[in-house]
Amino acid sequence: MIIFVATASLIHASMRLMEKVHRTAGERAGAQLTLRSGSQTVAAELREVNSVAEGGVSDLVAITGNSVTYWAMRNSGMTCQVSNNEVRIRAGPTYSAYRLPVMIRDSLLVFADRDSLSVADDQWVQLPILGPASSSTCPDGAAALAINTAGLVVGDYHVPGPVRTFELMQLAITTSGGRQYLGAQSLSGSGGMEPVIGPLGGGGLQLVYKDQAGAPTTIPAAVRTIDLTVRSQSYRPVTTLGGGVGAMLRDSLALRVLLRNAR
Repeated sequence: MIIFVATASLIHASMRLMEKVHRTAGERAGAQLTLRSGSQTVAAELREVNSVAEGGVSDLVAITGNSVTYWAMRNSGMTCQVSNNEVRIRAGPTYSAYRLPVMIRDSLLVFADRDSLSVADDQWVQLPILGPASSSTCPDGAAALAINTAGLVVGDYHVPGPVRTFELMQLAITTSGGRQYLGAQSLSGSGGMEPVIGPLGGGGLQLVYKDQAGAPTTIPAAVRTIDLTVRSQSYRPVTTLGGGVGAMLRDSLALRVLLRNAR
């Protein structure tokens, strides 16, 4: 009987130990997966932010140490037809899309090149999207995406020519359920701030912006790289194997993002 009780106690203790090990491993794996997948998603988003050193042109709108506001590219392609109130984008290998363009939320950018022998008049013209995108065809019969707009001067645009859609986005700290997260929000749309990475620990988000020489800068048009540091913690406290007081598991990840067209 004594041997049975001792054996049962050992089995019970072993099972509790294994439960703690599995819980700790599960919390650590969950926190690491959220941190790494979320950080890579954010980095991929910021890599598409345009920055042209020579012209002082940037898609960055506002920058701070824990938030960034920027124009985010959502579609990219080549025109196959341009009229006063519509742009048609050729489908196929030259077209890429995060999602379909959305009226009001997104803006249309069409490259204007009035004189193909001069770069002095080259510019991206921002236009409104005035209706839902629809399936259409190019003049040669190939599949196309049609976007309604207004204000186009047909003679200013060569076909085929580059075309994109953008929305105004913000990455910043947000609170949900009493915990802090890195959130993303479309400022040109109607949605609120949505958690992307977290929960975060102390100093959960740090953004450092650097210019062409690698020096820190606070001027959006001067930014060439962004150093992103995210510090996360587990969803629940985890008790130590020795039965100590539960504590949050913590992890961190640092990335450097080179902006598109940065020199």
